[in-house]
Amino acid sequence: MANIKDLINQASFKALPTRDRMHIFFRNKLCPFERIEPYVPKEGRILDYGCGHGLFSWWMKASSPERDVIGYDVCSRKISLARNLLEKKYGIQFFDNREYFSSMSFDAVVAVGVLYLIKEKREIISMLKSLIKSEGYIILKEVVKENSLRFAWTYFEEVMAAKIFRITEGEGLFFLTKDEILNILEECGFSVQMQDLSRGYWYPHMLFIGKKK
Repeated sequence: MANIKDLINQASFKALPTRDRMHIFFRNKLCPFERIEPYVPKEGRILDYGCGHGLFSWWMKASSPERDVIGYDVCSRKISLARNLLEKKYGIQFFDNREYFSSMSFDAVVAVGVLYLIKEKREIISMLKSLIKSEGYIILKEVVKENSLRFAWTYFEEVMAAKIFRITEGEGLFFLTKDEILNILEECGFSVQMQDLSRGYWYPHMLFIGKKK
């Protein structure tokens, strides 16, 4: 399988405006996408919830063409860019309105760095659960709250991204500990495994793989 550098060179992200290219560059450097992708089913319909410019949507499709990938984000501008670059060439659908896929069912829903921007986490997880097929998966990658310098640095970066530069869109910053996220997922009806993905990164990355009961 091609590595991320090969995949980026194959795609058309270089055609994006400088600000967006920089955002994708740092997102790729700071997020362990290569450790998340193996946990995603190799085939079936996959929803990338909060897909941004479509980087991980495209990575999932390029890594396993049998995946039917659909990307969603609240940012219409990013979705427009993703459509222009990736939709026709790679066969990935992108939407900025949940109504377009609300009647669909998915083998897995993936959300990478999304939950911390949403205050009502149980509500959004319950909504995503309703889209998942029986015994399907929810796969969440979150930076978790902890008493450490690396979390303090993460929080500072996110304040800059969301409040100052407005790179990230969301309701605010609502970080939770890994146990708090685990409890919400279990209460919403998932059996959950956790994987610590922080090795080699200056961020407390945690992966939650929830199987719908």
